[in-house]
Amino acid sequence: RNLSGNWTDGKSYTLFVAPTIVGSFSTIIPEKPAENLVWDLSRMNEGIISVKTQTAINEISAGSVRVYPNLIDKYCFVELSEISGKVTMEVFNLSGEKETTYTDKSASDQIKLDLSKLRTGVHFLRITNSTSSFTVKLIKK
Repeated sequence: RNLSGNWTDGKSYTLFVAPTIVGSFSTIIPEKPAENLVWDLSRMNEGIISVKTQTAINEISAGSVRVYPNLIDKYCFVELSEISGKVTMEVFNLSGEKETTYTDKSASDQIKLDLSKLRTGVHFLRITNSTSSFTVKLIKK
């Protein structure tokens, strides 16, 4: 479908309607809808593509974060270096649903997260501050 027109933040387009979707996209043309705008593909499984404002969020360097153990029973420890200010940690399940949120106002060197209430399986921990983010996979026993 050709989606030419005036791209604006928050505008959505229905590309297709189907009961089951299989496959992937290799290219979206145009690559960017306009200056400082990006495609939001979060609802692509519904056949919807949206336009949103590009944010200045950078990836936190993997060397700045240590998360252990990877196989979690009750607790997970997060060590942060070279990261300052308020840090938010969010745990998501495989479906992308947020399970819990932790906030550390000082980005202390080691943070102990109680994950005992999570269900067994794979989860993702997203760590963000005002300018950066980092995501790591966790496995709950």
